[in-house]
Parts: sequence; C-alpha cells; structure tokens
Amino acid sequence: MPRAEPAEIVIPTIGLRTRVDKVTRATDGSVSLPADPDHAGCYTGSVTPGENGNAITVGHVDSHSGPAAFYDLGALRKGSRIIVTRHDGSTAHFNVTGLDVWAKDAFPSERVYGLTTTPVLTLITCTGWDSTHQTYRSNLVVTADSRRHRRSEAGLSPRPHERRLDTPSAALRLFSTPEPEKSGDCSCPQLVSVSCRWSGPWLREWQQGIPR
Repeated sequence: MPRAEPAEIVIPTIGLRTRVDKVTRATDGSVSLPADPDHAGCYTGSVTPGENGNAITVGHVDSHSGPAAFYDLGALRKGSRIIVTRHDGSTAHFNVTGLDVWAKDAFPSERVYGLTTTPVLTLITCTGWDSTHQTYRSNLVVTADSRRHRRSEAGLSPRPHERRLDTPSAALRLFSTPEPEKSGDCSCPQLVSVSCRWSGPWLREWQQGIPR
C-alpha cells in the first residue's frame, strides 16, 4: 500500500477504537507519547501502517484520570485482528503474531524497531508499575503482520480491494545518525524504550492479562 497517515485503530477483541496522532522522538531518545492519553501515536520516523516496513505506534496504558488508549493491550492473543483506517480512505488489516514484555533497562531496540520488508505493525505501551519509584519498569510490545501479505505467502491472490506490491519500499535505516531526507526514504535514529509519564493506579487489573 502507498504511504497514508493513519486515522483510527480498531481492535475488536478488546473493544478498542481510538484516533491516531503523529508523534516524534523525545529528547531522551524514546518515542514521544500522544498528548491525549485516549489517542494512539504513530511515530513519524517510521512507515505508516500498511506500507512495507515496521509501523511504530505507541500509547498510554493509563492517565491520572483512569485507563488510557492501550489499557487492555495485554489481553490480546496471537491471531487477534487489528484494523487501521487511513486518511486516504483505505484500510490496513493485521493479525497479532507476538506479545513480549521487556524491561526498560534491557530493551531490545534493534528487535523492536528493526527493519522489515513486509507490512508490520508494532504497538508499544508501558507495564510493570513500580510503586516505590513511581514509574513503569517495562514495556509491552505487540507485533502484528499484514493479512494481505499472509494471503500472498499462501499463494492466494489479494482480495479485490488489496494491491500487491512487487517492490518493497525503502527499509528503515536504524541506529545511525539521521541523513537528509530523500524521496521515498524513511530514516529512524537511535530509539530506546517508551516512557509513560503517568502514575499507575489503574494497572493492577490490566497486568493480570499479560502473559508472564
């Protein structure tokens, strides 16, 4: 699919329907979180959902007033559907392929933000509330791949509304000093874990759904 900014994410399994804002990189090297805790944030340094590549999308787990956009993300399981509506009117479909919890001091940046040649959606939020230090210790990372690509691998033709791409878009250049932007190119500088800056009074119930 060509580049088009995401407008909304829907995850039927957990009853999630949320708007998507653009987010950039924070001064500490992490991906910034959306200003509105009820919205998701698509990192502008990555591809958009549906393009060939790794679309990085982040969100809060809670806020001072209660559960936030990605509060129930830990309840997802392999195969769960994720639907991204894009501003050009098209829709990108994904299925969850993995859920991982990573300590922030051992966050595998290359694995999480790594390049892909097919459409992948990576959702990231915080988990592991540390009441002593009043911060989150870990990140929950949900990975999902494109249903269109899976049909192609199985030898099936894309559905009528889907376009098969013969040439992958330029892969992400990770872990290097950003170069001047070029047409059709996407550079992604060194990134670290996502840091939620809210208190975590709503996390206990949510954590019960996270695989240990």
